[in-house]
This record gives sequence, C-alpha cells and structure tokens, in this order.
Amino acid sequence: MALENLEKKLHARARAAAKRLPRRERPRRPAETEEKEHLPQWLKRLMIWGGVATLLIVVVGLFLVFFYTSGSRDVTLTVNLPATVVRGEPFNVEVQIVNNTGSQIKNGAIEIDLPDGLVNYGGANPNMLTDQVGDIGVGSLSDKTYSLLPVGPAGESETLAAAFNYAGAGGTQFSAHQTAETSVAGEAMAVQVTPPAQILAGSSFSLPVTYVNNSDFAFPAMTLSANYPAGFTFDSSDVPPESLNNYWQLGSLAPHASGTLTIMGHLSSGATGGAVLPITLSASFDGEDYPLAQTSVPLSPSPAPVSLTVLVNGANAYVAHVGDTLNYSIGYQNVSGVALSDVTIKATIVGSLVDLGSVQTSGTFNASTQTVTWNQSNDASLALVGPGNGGQVNVSVKLDGQSASSVSQSGKDHAAQISVVISSPTVPPYLSASRTTAQAIVTTKVAGLASVSATGLYRDAQSGIVNGGVMPPQVGQTTDFTIHWDITNYQSNLDNVTVSAALPQGVVWTGQAKSNVGSVPTYSSSTGIVTWNAGSVPAGGVAGGPAEAVFQVAATPSIALIGQYEPILNVTTPPK
Repeated sequence: MALENLEKKLHARARAAAKRLPRRERPRRPAETEEKEHLPQWLKRLMIWGGVATLLIVVVGLFLVFFYTSGSRDVTLTVNLPATVVRGEPFNVEVQIVNNTGSQIKNGAIEIDLPDGLVNYGGANPNMLTDQVGDIGVGSLSDKTYSLLPVGPAGESETLAAAFNYAGAGGTQFSAHQTAETSVAGEAMAVQVTPPAQILAGSSFSLPVTYVNNSDFAFPAMTLSANYPAGFTFDSSDVPPESLNNYWQLGSLAPHASGTLTIMGHLSSGATGGAVLPITLSASFDGEDYPLAQTSVPLSPSPAPVSLTVLVNGANAYVAHVGDTLNYSIGYQNVSGVALSDVTIKATIVGSLVDLGSVQTSGTFNASTQTVTWNQSNDASLALVGPGNGGQVNVSVKLDGQSASSVSQSGKDHAAQISVVISSPTVPPYLSASRTTAQAIVTTKVAGLASVSATGLYRDAQSGIVNGGVMPPQVGQTTDFTIHWDITNYQSNLDNVTVSAALPQGVVWTGQAKSNVGSVPTYSSSTGIVTWNAGSVPAGGVAGGPAEAVFQVAATPSIALIGQYEPILNVTTPPK
C-alpha cells in the first residue's frame, strides 16, 4: 500500500474513533471559536436584533430615495407655443401641469426664463415670467396661459426654459423642467425713410418716415425715435415731438394700417458724406417701449451752390459775456457756376439776453420776427451775383446785462444764436430745387452770470447743524454760527465753480460742513481761508434752486468789539 494511502486511512480511523468518545473527551476547537460559543445569551439576541434593524433601515432608505427622486417624474409639465411667431405681434404660451404623484402637491410655482428675443411685457421682470399656481390635487390639471412679445429679429430661433417648483409629501421640494422653441418668421412692423434726391449743405430738407402694421394685431401705442448724426440739425416736424426733438408718440395703429411722419432738418455747411440717421419704431406696452423695426438713412450732402461764413467778433467760436456787443460778419460767395439774380439774405437773431433795441445794421430789421433782411433795395450788389463773386453784410446786437437776473431759471443754457439763409430764384441746371438756397447757423455761448450770497445764522435747526454759545455774543465767550453760501447761476452751465472767504480774527473753523452738491467747503489753517469748489453748477441751479453749502464757525469776540457788530466772515469772492 502506498504511503499516501496509508496516511489517509489512519486519519479516517482516528476521526471515527474520536466520534465514539464521550463529548468531554473529544478534541477541543480553537480558542476563539470556543469564546464565541460561550457569549452571554442576551448579547447574542442583541446582535441578532441589531442586524435585523440595520437591514430594515437600509431597505426603508432605498425605498425613500426611490420614492422622492422619482416624484418629479410623476408631475407632467408641458409647454405649448406656436412653431413660428412674428416680431412685434404678441402670442400666447400655454403651460400645463398634471399631478400624478398620488398625493396633493403644494405651493406650486411656474418660472419661465426668457431669451433676449422674447419679452414678458407688463411684468416686473421682462426677462423672467413667474406665477404662483398654489396647490394641485391628485390627478388634477392646472392650465395657464401667458402672453409674450417677440422682439428679436426675423430668422432667429428663441428657446424658453420652464420650471415647475412644488412641495411633495413631507414638504420636500421638487422641480419639473421643460424647454420649448419657436422661430421668428417675420416682422409685424416696417419703417421706411425716403431721403431727397439731393441734399444741399445748409439747406433744409424733408425726411418722410412711413410706418406700416403688417399684422392682424391692433397696437395700442406706437413711438418713433431718431438718432441725429453730427452735423444734422432738427428744424421741425409735422407731428410735434414729445421730447428732445427726436421722440414722437404716434398713437394706436390698427391692423394693416400705416402712417407717415415728416422730419425737417438741415446739414451744416461743414458736414461731409457718410452721415447716417437711424430711425427706430417701437410699440409701447404698459409705458415701456419695445423696438420692433429699424432703418438707417444715409445723408450725403451735395456741394452748396453758395458758400456762407459767419464770424462773431472776428472769431469762429466766440464766448460772450453779459454786456458784450456781438458783431456778426456774414460772408457769401457764389460757387454755383451761374449768375444768381435777386439774391436775398435773412439773418434771424434769438436769445434770452439779446437786446433787440440795440440792433445796428445796413439791412432792414423786423423786431417782431427778430430778422434782418438784405436785398437789392438796401444792397445793390445783391441784384446779380456772378459766378465766383461774393460779398459781406454786417449786423451787431448787445447782450443786455440788466435783464440777466430776470431770466427764467429753467435749467437751460442761455445763448445767442443767428440763423442766416441766402436764396435766389435762379437755379443751376444740375440742382433739383425751386430756389437756390444755403443756410448757416451759429450759436454763441454766454459765459455764466452767477452770484453768491453769504448768510450767517445762530438759530439754524433746518441746516441740521446745532449752534451753541450765548446770544447776544459776549466778550471772551464763544458762540457758534452757521454760514450759508448760495450760488445762483442765471445763464449757461458753469464748471469748476469756486468761492472762498477768509475767517476774521477771533473766528475759528469747527469742521462741520455740508452742501447739496458733491463737495463741501474746506479750510486751510495756514491761510485762514474757507474754500468751496462747487464743481458744475447748471443754469438755473440745482433742482431749480441755488447750489448751497453750509459750514460752522465759532466766534469769540474781543473787548475791542464792544458796541460794534462782530465780523464772522470776510468778503466772499464771487464765483469763478
């Protein structure tokens, strides 16, 4: 018998013999196994129940995770909107929510994030639409309809993102999401401007602006705006502008209706080609304008047939002062290539400070129209002005300083302006016009007329600065005063306005100061001077009143002032 087989047989017999031994005589197990068999009974039970509890927690947790994460899939959110829309024509978007969760959902709210091309007009936020839906019962449907305005250009796609937020069982928050897309297939409004065939620099021309409603929607209010380029001056329009001479309210516009607004203006003699005039047509909803159509008009002036130059006191840009005399030199030259007959020159002078009684000229002055006229009746050279020939006429007027303080404080710049028009019934063959004309307008700024007043107060609760000390003042005792500086600007806007004053002996700066503009007075201990740099002061002042600064000083009178007025501020320098 092989040795290996013999060993197996001996081991088998040994095991059989061990089974026949009494239990106490059998071979013992390893020590760690024996220890487990002798654990207390209560500990064994605790371990069994702990395992069962752990298993239950895992099972319940998995169930809850599955239940709550799948809750949003039990709410159906559907967003319906047209496949195509028209720019400017409002359309409806329908939002449906179906509750299939098996329990009531609470505090439902819809949020729709809108792209730039879609607007929630009339809402607090034009780029976001929100609505509180509230509670929705089991199996119930909530159907909401909202109106949106397409403002994006035709040919673009617009995608909105909708979310429905709600509270499920146990108050846990969930969200259902959906996106929807539409395309802007056309435009409800159209705007077109027809420029004249020929524009002469300095000559007035008309720009008819035609706008059309191509949709079936009745627009409640339309507006039109123009962005004038450099060199263009607005003269008038057949519909009065609402503001700034470039904004008009057109009223309502019925479906497929149209309208026309005509703008009159001129290009300055120095204007060159390349000027562009943008026009924007907008619809107004709840007081907000939404652009719906745009166009741009190129303005290319032809050479003027007559060259005009206007100098004021020999300068191209003269800054006048109240009391000045403005000497206007009007030069003209015929560059049309043909002789111009019966030439007429008219100069209209306007301005709040212009003293019409001081006009001096060789022309004929009409005070009611404020216009000076030159023609062959008072200037024989104007009967016929040959090609390349020209001349000069003059007029002077004084700026009246006596009326400066009575000028209305309207917040506008006050200036003197002269508008010159030269014309002749002779029309060169290359021009398409009834008369040969040229125009030049020169505006002369008037340096500001401003004054400052200084007032000292003891009782001045309105200023917000509390003054202390005795009143009337007593020798050796300190009394506080507030000084008010009021700058009144009657004329054109002023920049870097500064006033100052020195403190007398016995008066000290307390450091308290305030103003109704951005800066406050400051004090230099080395010079003893209080300075206020008020910055820019518009004509008419600040909010219809003067620019004001208030600062506090403390005065201690000496024995030399007994029986006299106590000085608390030296002379204030005028604004400069």
